[in-house]
Amino acid sequence: MIRDVLRCWINGAEFNNMAQKGVLGRYPVHFHLMGDPSMNGQAYLIDSSIHHSFSRCVTVHDSRGLLVKNNVAYITNGHCYLLS
Repeated sequence: MIRDVLRCWINGAEFNNMAQKGVLGRYPVHFHLMGDPSMNGQAYLIDSSIHHSFSRCVTVHDSRGLLVKNNVAYITNGHCYLLS
């Protein structure tokens, strides 16, 4: 979980066998209360892969100025992207 920070750069990472099935908030990539709308480009998840996940892929919860693009997800438990 990436939380309460303004900057986070994830580029070209592989997330495999991650998350905790049935545990709220434990996902492979979870941006939680991140950033500021004026800080575009200060936090991103780009060109990464998430596979064999036990719960979701990417969760963006109450975050601003975050970029998520060109990622691949495969064989996951539940839906892949959650924006809330």
